[in-house]
Amino acid sequence: MRIWRLVPWSRNALMRPSDRLESVIFIVVVAVVLLLLPVAAAFGTATYTRLRDQARVEGATRSEVSAVLVEDAVRVYNEDAVRGSGGPDVGQARVHWSIRGIGHTHMIDADSEAKAGDAVSIWVDTNGNLSAAPMTGGESAVAAVIGAIAVWATSIIAGVLFLLGVHWIASKHCLAQWNREWSGIGKAPGWPVS
Repeated sequence: MRIWRLVPWSRNALMRPSDRLESVIFIVVVAVVLLLLPVAAAFGTATYTRLRDQARVEGATRSEVSAVLVEDAVRVYNEDAVRGSGGPDVGQARVHWSIRGIGHTHMIDADSEAKAGDAVSIWVDTNGNLSAAPMTGGESAVAAVIGAIAVWATSIIAGVLFLLGVHWIASKHCLAQWNREWSGIGKAPGWPVS
C-alpha cells in the first residue's frame, strides 16, 4: 500500500474542497493544542514557583502559638454528618492568646466537644493577629498541577468547540450545495435522476 493512499486529501477526486479544508483545519487545531502542552507546563512551573515563594514568606511571617478557649465550643452545622461520612462535629469557640504581652481574642473553629480552658494551636502573623496556616510545598505542587491541567484542558475544549463549529458550517455549506444541484436537475431531492 502506498503512503499517499493513507492521506485523506490525496484522493482529490473523492473529496470536496470543503472536506479538504476541514481536514487541514483539524490537523492545525490538533497541532496547536499539542503545542500548548509545553505552555501549560510552563504555566504550572511558574505557578509552583510563585506559590512556593509565597509559602516561604508565610512560613517566615507566621507562627503557631497556643491559645486557650474562654468558652465551651458551640456545635455548628456539619456537612459530613448530613452526608453520612461520619466526620467529627465542628464547633466554634472564642479563644484568647497573648503575643509580646498583648492579648488577643477571636472566634475559631474547634472540636464541638472542646471545653473552656482547653488549649488549642492557632497560627498568627507577626502582629499576633489570627491567620491561616502557611501553605505547604505539597499544597503548592497540587495547585500548580491543577493550574497546568486547567490551562491545557481549556485549550482542548476550545479546540473541540472550534472544530465542531467548523464542521457545522461545512455541513450547512454541503447541504446547501446539494440542494442547489438537485434544483438544477429539476427534481426533488431523493428522486431518481433518470
